[in-house]
Amino acid sequence: PSYGSTAPPVSVPITLFANYPSFTVGPGGTQTVFAAPGSTAPVSATFEITSSDQATTPPNTVAISVGPTPPGNGFPGNPPGVFTASLRSATTPASLTVSANPNGLAPGTYTGEFNVSSPSVALPAPITVILQVTASCLLTVAPSTVALANSVPSDGSTPVTASGAFTVTPVAACTSPVPWTASSNASWLILTSGASGTENAATSGGFNALSNPTSGCNGAFICAGPATRTGTITITPSLGPAYTIQVTQPPSAAPALERQVTALYQSILGRDPDPSGYTFWTGTGSSYLSQMADDFLTSPEAFDSDFAVIAAYQAATGAPPTYAQFTSAVTSVRLGGQTIGALFTSLTAADPGYSAATLYLNLLSRAPTAAETSACVPLAACFETLIGYPSATTPVGAGNNEFQSTGTFADQTTAAGDHTNTLYITMLYFVILDRDPDPSGLAFWVGVANAGGAGILFQGPTGYPTRLQILGTGPSQGFLFSVEFQGLFQ
Repeated sequence: PSYGSTAPPVSVPITLFANYPSFTVGPGGTQTVFAAPGSTAPVSATFEITSSDQATTPPNTVAISVGPTPPGNGFPGNPPGVFTASLRSATTPASLTVSANPNGLAPGTYTGEFNVSSPSVALPAPITVILQVTASCLLTVAPSTVALANSVPSDGSTPVTASGAFTVTPVAACTSPVPWTASSNASWLILTSGASGTENAATSGGFNALSNPTSGCNGAFICAGPATRTGTITITPSLGPAYTIQVTQPPSAAPALERQVTALYQSILGRDPDPSGYTFWTGTGSSYLSQMADDFLTSPEAFDSDFAVIAAYQAATGAPPTYAQFTSAVTSVRLGGQTIGALFTSLTAADPGYSAATLYLNLLSRAPTAAETSACVPLAACFETLIGYPSATTPVGAGNNEFQSTGTFADQTTAAGDHTNTLYITMLYFVILDRDPDPSGLAFWVGVANAGGAGILFQGPTGYPTRLQILGTGPSQGFLFSVEFQGLFQ
């Protein structure tokens, strides 16, 4: 009511965000970079900006602007011109790099803040870069070399995994909090602890080295002589030099079959053989290398690790992982450092708009029903149920599971309704060839898989001929008889 007022009405503009779009910043909204005192070279941090606006065409693309948070570059008192953003405007998804120039800065901590905003998104995304100008410490990494003896035995005994330890210690009293990370350059050399630390604290680490199935010939028909296998653990500080630990193993003089069996255990299951399995596959079960590989790939052990990791990325991001992402995640899962559900949760945590609808779209290419949406709580448990995790059958397969496409196998001429053939072929590239798929090769082998119908991994005996064709049955055929895989035990 106006209560007698004759004042004219006032128009107040209101913007409604009906679908509540939001920004996601990866790997997080705050990153820390380091520079040594006196350094003139800029250091940088890169942020991946995505948006969840399904109303746009194509979806999740909005125009953004990037600007420093007032009153300038970062908080009051920071020198001007230290922080620079690579973008002033863009369209999501976008990569934003913030550079920090340490030239002339005294030792200390400097903070730069930027905002990513859009008229289509209700709340801006804050971007913060913390520059620490600090001296790095010298480190002692011991031992610098490790000579192991665990090649595949020539006497028929079961190959064994060797373990080792290392320490990272500051040379003298050190107050620098500069972080370092440890990494291995070989899939057979697995870090079990000590993957990161800071220069001002002593840290212990450990590793496992799978047995060496190579003969030292490197694929040659005539060997020039025995050749050791070398893997490297690298300690890389954010400032200062890197440090290395070289781990060597002698070549194996075991027969080719025993080396092949060991290589398959390591490639697919990420471990050395168990005694009973090794005895079987090098004895009565040795007829077909491809049969052995298929038994491994369709086992609950491989599904609950290799395939489940790939499915978690597909469910969370809408795409399989890269090889680097896969190896990191599957190693953590195999060592018990992370569960499949926790991996899925960590991948979706950066997207505040992630929902049951996103999960169903990424896995099943459809929207959930109202009943399915209500039942999809919590999301991690819902994801596990949709993919049939953990597996309870050998070979893997859950009755009437839509993701695995069971129930559609009567039609072996099309891949209608398939959700997993591309993931299966991607898995073969990862665990057999130790690399990312090349586009043409992926397209070719997915075509072969699709010719066998939907979900060939889960078809059991019915899909065995198609899987065998893909794995290979003789020289230069399929994944197992490629030069790349054969090089693992030559």
